Amino acid sequence: ATKIPVAVKYLTAQGAAIINLSLATSGDVAVFDTTYAEHTDTLFVVAAGNGVAGGGRNISHYPVFPARHSRKSKHVITVGAHDLSGQLASFSNFSHEYVDLLAPGCAVPARATAGKLVRDTGTSPATAVVSFAAGLVRSLGLNRSDRIKVRILASVDFDPTLSKQTRVSGRLNIVKAISLYHDTVET
Repeated sequence: ATKIPVAVKYLTAQGAAIINLSLATSGDVAVFDTTYAEHTDTLFVVAAGNGVAGGGRNISHYPVFPARHSRKSKHVITVGAHDLSGQLASFSNFSHEYVDLLAPGCAVPARATAGKLVRDTGTSPATAVVSFAAGLVRSLGLNRSDRIKVRILASVDFDPTLSKQTRVSGRLNIVKAISLYHDTVET
């Protein structure tokens, strides 16, 4: 964890505005709070984590950091994984308090180290998909990290069955995120 500030400082110096954090610790390391405070123009997209062999854990009861930081920072999005049917993946950690949304996390096409196409599973690939969506939103001119977070959360596919698993009861919808012109939805 002591290397996080150094890595973030390096990345932001290179122009990174969105940083994917697919890592976990059970201790609330203060270095994350300091890093978020120093880089308010950076959006941190954080993996909720994969549970133990018995399945995903409710991180409201089993603390996982930095996944629990989305609630206290406008610049952190915590991502859980959904399966191919759009429901919480059996391995994904969850929380209606700390996990913001779900994204595809099963059989996600990726490249292995040697460049071979593989199918990846976990909250890390789900987090990569949300990081990509955030990058697309940013490329369309929405530059503030807190506004990108709001845009992504306002454009989810709402599913009331996810109300106990995510804060916004929804799944990432990239098309809606890049198509939404206002961050307010009128009904």
